[in-house]
Amino acid sequence: MYVLLCCWLAAVGAGFLKSEEILEGVARLRLSNDIEFEEETFMALINDTKEVGINLFITLLLLYFSP
Repeated sequence: MYVLLCCWLAAVGAGFLKSEEILEGVARLRLSNDIEFEEETFMALINDTKEVGINLFITLLLLYFSP
């Protein structure tokens, strides 16, 4: 089961999270056995990363198109 979850974390987190963040989540899961908590934490990290990326993209667009 852990192998399947690790594969899911790597597939979903690829490009959004650092390898260290994915491995830390897997290590915490191995100790806590709380899959639901780790999934929520993982998705929150991804959402935060996406928000930062979107804000950066908008800022760059504004800078590029400003007079």
